[in-house]
Amino acid sequence: MPIQRSHIDDYTPDGRYANWLIEVFPGSSLRDLRLAVLQLAYRLSQEDAQDLRGMVVLVDSRIRPSSVNNEMRRLRAVLLPDLVDRLVIYNEADALAGALRSYDAPPELLTQKFNDYLKSLITSEASALRPYGTAPGSGKDVVLEFLILSWLRADGPISAAELQRQVGVSYPTAAAVIKELEASGELRRGYNRSVELARFPWAEWRGWLARTVANRKTVLYRSVTNLPRPPVWTYSRLERLERDDIGVGGTLGATKHFPKFDIVGTPRVDLVVLGEPKDLGDSEVARIDPSLERFKGRAAEATVVVHFVGRRKTSPFTLENNVRYADPLNCMADLYDVGLENQANEMLRHLVDQRSTSPAKVPTS
Repeated sequence: MPIQRSHIDDYTPDGRYANWLIEVFPGSSLRDLRLAVLQLAYRLSQEDAQDLRGMVVLVDSRIRPSSVNNEMRRLRAVLLPDLVDRLVIYNEADALAGALRSYDAPPELLTQKFNDYLKSLITSEASALRPYGTAPGSGKDVVLEFLILSWLRADGPISAAELQRQVGVSYPTAAAVIKELEASGELRRGYNRSVELARFPWAEWRGWLARTVANRKTVLYRSVTNLPRPPVWTYSRLERLERDDIGVGGTLGATKHFPKFDIVGTPRVDLVVLGEPKDLGDSEVARIDPSLERFKGRAAEATVVVHFVGRRKTSPFTLENNVRYADPLNCMADLYDVGLENQANEMLRHLVDQRSTSPAKVPTS
């Protein structure tokens, strides 16, 4: 897991198999990944055995392969070749056998025994992390969010198993939401007991909105220069981070889903992160704008507001011209948060009316 210790000498890897030290890394921060790899390198340098190797396993991470390769190139420039050659970064989403063969891994790692060990280690290390934060019922809210977004997009019916897989929650969590919506008449069954919303669930939406605004983790930043920041400036700076887990929300995101959005100027920039606060630290925010400092005042007075909505199995962002935009629900939550209720309500009415005149897609299977 990402290291939170104050001294590198206190570091202990998450696991060891044969001559491999293994660090499980469930995050998307390049800064924390760099720290994890450096601490493994430090540990390897302190060991007598020259055949000892280190592996960092990315779990539910949205760090791009190109960014990982860039990090390894930087490490080669500052570390001894012997140390770098003994370090690998493996993405859990990739096929294990193929990934390990690319590193000329020894035969003992190309076995089912090691595969089982690694899966068990990942499960044990990630079990303490709740994917959608610590608020009770947050997993259910993400299921509801997914179903509402699917209805707005006219995606059509989805099986309960596929819903569970895409959202990344347990079967009881998904089943509980389905049961509640079905009892209220908001959900209908399709072919082979697939499910979809029958209409926009107004009551459930209001509950989701209130809980989201109240419970999501938010960090405020304010610029010490107070200079205006045009949208194109924000977008270009975001691209520098090479992050797939950060989307533009708030007023900028809302205009992508509702072009007639009626507002003069941009009071603040809202960013939505598919993760926890440790996944986007102050040093990375400074890469967006070096003048930003943490701010403890009123949210409406902030220059940049970062909302952390928990890790997701799939990304709800819309990609356009290399910019990722948050989904309309989270954009509207940002609008309510800053006091733009009338604009948010107008946007929602537009989206619901637009969907009501669009036929649902026919499932392919």
